Amino acid sequence: MPLALVIFACLIGLSSSFHISSHNVIRSKPLRKPFSPLKPSFQSRPCSLLFTVDTSIDTLPSDSTVTDDVKWKDVLPQLIATCRPSNIPGAFLMSLCGTYRACTLLNLPFLPSILTWNMALIFSCLSLVTTTSMVVNDYFDARSGTDLVNLEKGATLLNKPMATGLVPLPYAKKFVSILYSTMLLLVCLLPQPGTRLAVVISSILTFLYTNQIKPFTFWKNISCAIVIACTPLIGGIAVLNGGAHFSNKACFKLYIELLPQVMSVFFGIMSREILMDIMDEEGDASAGVKTIPVVYGKKFAGAVSTVFSGVMASIVFRQCWVRFRVNKIMSAWKAGIGIFGASVMFLRAFGVFLKAKKMEERLPELPSLFEWVLKGDGAITGRVSGSSQHEEGDMLTTSKVEEVGGSGEIEDGCAVVTASGSLYYLESGEYIENGGLMSEEDEEGIRATLDVTGKAVDEAKLTMILVLLSLS
Repeated sequence: MPLALVIFACLIGLSSSFHISSHNVIRSKPLRKPFSPLKPSFQSRPCSLLFTVDTSIDTLPSDSTVTDDVKWKDVLPQLIATCRPSNIPGAFLMSLCGTYRACTLLNLPFLPSILTWNMALIFSCLSLVTTTSMVVNDYFDARSGTDLVNLEKGATLLNKPMATGLVPLPYAKKFVSILYSTMLLLVCLLPQPGTRLAVVISSILTFLYTNQIKPFTFWKNISCAIVIACTPLIGGIAVLNGGAHFSNKACFKLYIELLPQVMSVFFGIMSREILMDIMDEEGDASAGVKTIPVVYGKKFAGAVSTVFSGVMASIVFRQCWVRFRVNKIMSAWKAGIGIFGASVMFLRAFGVFLKAKKMEERLPELPSLFEWVLKGDGAITGRVSGSSQHEEGDMLTTSKVEEVGGSGEIEDGCAVVTASGSLYYLESGEYIENGGLMSEEDEEGIRATLDVTGKAVDEAKLTMILVLLSLS
């Protein structure tokens, strides 16, 4: 308990540095000078992504100006949405898998073991770790501008309220400090040192993740995987506080038996995190985050993700085979769902690798979906004002739309609206060639790569639950 109190005091100091009075509401300042040209991301392509057509999200939050016209009741629904409550059931099920495994090994009744105040505290702490990590990650991504770019790929204003300015950052800071303070207060009430230590380490990693760890290649993925892999471990060792006394040998055996669950979750989350980096490559590159796909390319990232999912699958296959040999009847259904979940995750990651490999063979430099301009003869589809709904091919300046033919020179600071709805800023003297820079076939291939990656990321949660069920 004294150790927990010391750590609690230190982290309360960190959280108090977050505290800003609720009337200090941030206005936005321009991301860059209006209509300032950007250097191209790929030398062979004359344009690069800046931000979406929606002018409400072309700015970054800043502490430079404050106002009093925003109340807590106005931003609280958006703050709750940033917690991603849909992730809580997954964390709850993961911890229950660890608890069930521990109860089986220690010959304890499962239902009475989880219906205790101690387990309620554990689940509350895990829920707070999950939700707080989401809020603090959105805060730092909004401040750095990463989410402005990632909004290009379909994220809505509700999903990223900090980046779009719906939630001023002072409110987000205060909300995070409340979440961390509540979590650390609950940590002090936990009776078992192992659970206290695991929760505190997880909370520290979530705080440091986006601002300190995320810029380092691989380490961001490792830290995230460690936090999630601790979930079944915390749920398992929590049963040691149920009032029964166990020998050191029994406790050591419990840690060893929980290791396959922890390792399978670790490698599975590593695979999923790399796939998510592939989805967010444009935003991470613009913010200077050196993720694996940014540094080494999407094909290499897909290969690494496949390797990690393969390691997870090998752990699951071995554990299922060992248990099936001991009890064929009881272990058959667990082996089935475990092998199914691990196989789906491996095949999805391998599919991303194949798609990325195919596209890199077609194009010398694999562009993002948004790094192409006009197709066909390059004709303008219509005249619109800067504040109207933009369509593919519209040429925008600060005050008017300039029409060009199949091949025309773009004035300094002029913008192109592509089929994806993205705004691109060109430098003086650059040209849009007849037919654009990417064929429809190339575009469809890149869309297919992102679609496969998105499906793999979406299915990873379910497959991880299936894997844990098979190992419990």
